Amino acid sequence: MFSSARHIFLPFCALALFVSALAGCSPQAAGVGDAGQASDRGYALTRCTGQQAVPTRTGTPPASQPAVYAGSVGGKLYAFSPDTGAVRWCNRIMVTGTFPCPRSCPPPPVAVIGTPLGAQGVVFVCVSGYGGYTYAFNARDGSLRWLRKTDCEVVSIPFVDYALPIEADGVLYTGAYALDAQDGKMLWRLPMEESFGAVVNGVIYAYSQGAVYAFDAKDRSLRWSYTLDDTIGNVPTVADGSVYVGDINGNGPSGMTPGLPDTYALDAATGALRWRYESGMVGGSAVVANGVVYISGFPCALYALDAARGKLRWRYQADTCSSSTPIVINGVVYFTADGAYAFDASDGTVRWHTGLGANQGNRFTSPTVMNGALYLGKIDGSGYSTLYALDASTGAELWHEEGINQLSPSQAGD
Repeated sequence: MFSSARHIFLPFCALALFVSALAGCSPQAAGVGDAGQASDRGYALTRCTGQQAVPTRTGTPPASQPAVYAGSVGGKLYAFSPDTGAVRWCNRIMVTGTFPCPRSCPPPPVAVIGTPLGAQGVVFVCVSGYGGYTYAFNARDGSLRWLRKTDCEVVSIPFVDYALPIEADGVLYTGAYALDAQDGKMLWRLPMEESFGAVVNGVIYAYSQGAVYAFDAKDRSLRWSYTLDDTIGNVPTVADGSVYVGDINGNGPSGMTPGLPDTYALDAATGALRWRYESGMVGGSAVVANGVVYISGFPCALYALDAARGKLRWRYQADTCSSSTPIVINGVVYFTADGAYAFDASDGTVRWHTGLGANQGNRFTSPTVMNGALYLGKIDGSGYSTLYALDASTGAELWHEEGINQLSPSQAGD
């Protein structure tokens, strides 16, 4: 991924730069080979207790039940009970090896776990720190299925993407690689420095630091590309025949405010620009529901735009800026900024707001919803995190788990 631009969320920015600096000291060892087995000089995989190695189990994934999956800086991947918050299993991935660096070089880098993807009994996740590797675990017990070097990276500068894999029709798209989701075999990879953004109706939408691309999923031929006026600030969203993406600095054409970042709507079939809106720097990815585009922009606002024309329908000004990706379910928009919010999707009326001790020193991860509960993480200025479960109808707290180091956004699934 990319790390040339700077994100304004300073606590995480500092952490991301620290991790990036550590990752620059590369081990001499081969690490993880093509056979998908971790050596003792690359990544070491254990249970979080450090006492029990995680077995490798392939074949048909065992039956699983719903869970909330979350990763962290420091290499831990958790599966929580959605009802109680109890940890069902926890795997730890550590970077090991010999680092031939100058005396001033930092200690070996830490493993950083991206946003997990739960799909059909398997949990896929990108791990960075010693290059980018994609792991596949059985969702039921956390046993390893396979791992593969994919050059995926967990980066929040500027993309706020947390290296979330994409699964479609038995293919896993992760980093720049397309893999067989069953066994991790590499099928092909993108030719340049693009990363996957979405796979919709046989078209792969990818992005680089300043451009969006559309490839044919069968033969990988380029259908179109569109270059933004500045650095892309989020992972593109594809919905209802359009691609939505935002930049982070803004260098708009004549008639638009100089220096104010924009949200773009591109025709998904041709790449032609449909409209652009001066939203301010976009945080998380856009979400589209019932002809409305919901985005987090700046200064510290949630926008609802008409998907066809890019006209503002409503806007909510929060007290704290956010990199949150909204989620829309049954006419309700869930969002995190200074705590968790639920808005009426039609007019922006606040249905409830739960502060969760919000202040300028902490931030919240994007929410996920499952079976009437909203899950999100709060990260304080020192990187310590709390995972919350709230009643999606009222915002009342159901449970929380403390003491997790620097959560990535959680995902709920089977």
